[in-house]
Amino acid sequence: MRRFVLFLTLAAGLALPCPAATQYTLIARAHPAGAGAVTGGGMYAPNSRVQVTATPAPGYYFVAFGGALQGAPNPQILFVSKDTRVTAYFRRVAPAPLLLASTGSRTAGPAPGQVTLGLRLTDTIGYGAAHQARITSIGSISTIAGSGAVSVARGLPLRLGHLIGGQTGSGRVVLNWPSSVTEVRMTVNFSANSGKYTGATTLDVLYTSQIRHIVFFVKENRSFDDYFGQFPGADGATTGVASTGQVTPLLPDPDNEPTDICHSENCALTAMDNGKMDGFDIMPANQSVEIYPADPNLRSYVQFGPNTIPSYWAYASTYTLADRMFSSIWTDSFANHLYTIAAQSAGAIGIPQANVQVGQPVWGCDASPQTQVTVLSPDLKKMTQAYPCFDFLTLGDRIDAAHAANPAISWKYYAPPSGKAGSEWNAYDAVNHIRYGPDWTANMVPETQFVSDAMSGNLASVNWVIAPGEYSKHPPTSVCEGQNYTVDMINAIMQGPQWGSTAIFLMWDDFGGFYDHVPPPQIYTYGLGPRVPLIVISPYALAAHVSHTVYSFESLLSFAENVFGLPPLLPSDTLANNVTDSFDFTQTPLPPLILTQHTCTRIVVPCPTRRGQVGVPYSSTLAAQHGVAPYTYYWFPFTPGSPPPGLHLDAATGAIAGTPTAAGSFLYSVEAADANGAAGARECTISIQ
Repeated sequence: MRRFVLFLTLAAGLALPCPAATQYTLIARAHPAGAGAVTGGGMYAPNSRVQVTATPAPGYYFVAFGGALQGAPNPQILFVSKDTRVTAYFRRVAPAPLLLASTGSRTAGPAPGQVTLGLRLTDTIGYGAAHQARITSIGSISTIAGSGAVSVARGLPLRLGHLIGGQTGSGRVVLNWPSSVTEVRMTVNFSANSGKYTGATTLDVLYTSQIRHIVFFVKENRSFDDYFGQFPGADGATTGVASTGQVTPLLPDPDNEPTDICHSENCALTAMDNGKMDGFDIMPANQSVEIYPADPNLRSYVQFGPNTIPSYWAYASTYTLADRMFSSIWTDSFANHLYTIAAQSAGAIGIPQANVQVGQPVWGCDASPQTQVTVLSPDLKKMTQAYPCFDFLTLGDRIDAAHAANPAISWKYYAPPSGKAGSEWNAYDAVNHIRYGPDWTANMVPETQFVSDAMSGNLASVNWVIAPGEYSKHPPTSVCEGQNYTVDMINAIMQGPQWGSTAIFLMWDDFGGFYDHVPPPQIYTYGLGPRVPLIVISPYALAAHVSHTVYSFESLLSFAENVFGLPPLLPSDTLANNVTDSFDFTQTPLPPLILTQHTCTRIVVPCPTRRGQVGVPYSSTLAAQHGVAPYTYYWFPFTPGSPPPGLHLDAATGAIAGTPTAAGSFLYSVEAADANGAAGARECTISIQ
């Protein structure tokens, strides 16, 4: 550490030192020596923000950081507040390559009835060099949407040269592609190293001109069974299984759920219970850092129905409802929102946390220097902490790269501005080169502008829409008001000039802690997570259809990549089911479904008498208002040991009676469900002396 001391000469002739201006040393090194380069080392003023990047030398690949930075994300952000060391660890690559084929651009021609298809070959990071890499043939081409046969016209073999781990070679082939075909499945065969290495990738390739606009509405915190467990023809449930084996009915879900329910990584894995889906009552909420109900608790075992979310049911009944849509990662919002733009979260599995949180949460590159997020290593063995500002490719980057050759392709991300409730869900704020690059000004748009853009025909090719906090449906906000907000947005698309060429995906980011009975397939490193609702709305969506195909956020990215001829981001979106089976591009276009706003029933449940005494009989009555009698009453613990021991609730009358047996302040939630299935709830406290 170097210190620079200034002297102030006084009138008396004495020289006194001023406070020292300090610089700190950041040492960045590679291990083993010569295995790679690490940028970011140097001298810095206190609290300087430094990006540290590890670049492997030929024959090596990056594994993880150690020292002041930890974990596999690369690069990472470090705030220098003392003399600091960072070590980047590298390993030698495997001797053989591991290649994966994917598609890129697709354009009509050069002759009528032909399509020029971009093909890519990528060598996986951590694997050996592929010399003389080539795509040798395309076989087993079968039409899966439309009618007619597709064949190779010319362009094979496709010679792609020398590839090392992480590199991609690309070229083009010409296919005979009748206009009556919209999607085919093909097997791309390839070789390298003078034929000593061979392999193949099976790909679904979509080619359609009907869709020119995609809109992703990303809502908050609901499971499939919570919204559509009663939907005819879907794989839903109206009862749930608890950890004890008890089968419990799914009660009416209140419009304003008063308590957020644990849905972090540890709670999701507990709920899933290795596919048993019976741990939702014992999700281990840590009340020292999280404000979630204590376990055991049946608060997760609730659901809505057609009377309480009629607009969503109308969309699902008219267009396509997917009952095998899963969140990409078994955790909560931050990571899953990243998957909606990038098919990854850099291993982040939690919510960014700061020692001191003032005002609206800030999760990404705008977060305070003290903010950290938990990152799980790719081998699932080590958890580390990282600043929640990463650098990886996103779908926006793919669109930017394609824009030069195709100026018509564009993207927008509609979200509340920084500091407003809901701004924390802006996933692009957690991507360093987007947040501090030209895209932040060009493509980040206030969500309040969406309706006017849709009505005037100014939607981009790909659009994400993030609702403000009060309309997000994240507890404790109103589901009904959030539904009405979404209806306004979708009505604007349907009444605007771009409806005829638009595909809308109405989806939820994670399960929110709510019960779901279908085990998520474990097909990726960190997932899949529990089911979430997805409604596909488009003139070309299958009408009144329930899709049973496994989807995730990677699937939706794959659909966009296929529609606009964009290279995939990762192997996961390369191979994901691309949602095309929920469309029929040859059908007569479906008309728009213009909905009116639903009148929100706000059932009020007053709290009972707030004080009691040990050993003294207690009596009070819940009296719900503004619903349709009769009511059914329930209560659930929040703090451990609540509701007060010795007291009992009569579900039919709302009467609470008994003799308290323990002193304390007991926080719990009460719910009243009316005759139409609408419900209201609130948190209450009884202090027992």
